[in-house]
Amino acid sequence: MAYQKQKAPTELCEFVVRNLSIVMERERAKRRMTKVDFARLCGMTPPAFLAILSGRANPTTDTITRISIALGVTMYELIYDDEDARAIATHRGRTLGLKSA
Repeated sequence: MAYQKQKAPTELCEFVVRNLSIVMERERAKRRMTKVDFARLCGMTPPAFLAILSGRANPTTDTITRISIALGVTMYELIYDDEDARAIATHRGRTLGLKSA
């Protein structure tokens, strides 16, 4: 079956995917790995990894869990990249308030 590109359906999902991609790319750069090698480390195919980086993917909780285990970071760290992201996410001129834990 061919890989189908899907847009994230909600603002919250787009927020999660955006921050997930930021953290994954930062971790990849820290490790000085190619995108292909990093995708394999995270237990996914290179096209799936690239789909997350570009915001076209809608990863499942299982996928996010596998990524967090592979990188040795918590799911919280993957979803909330930094203090600014925890405080507020901006999308299409509107804001989605998120309280930090």
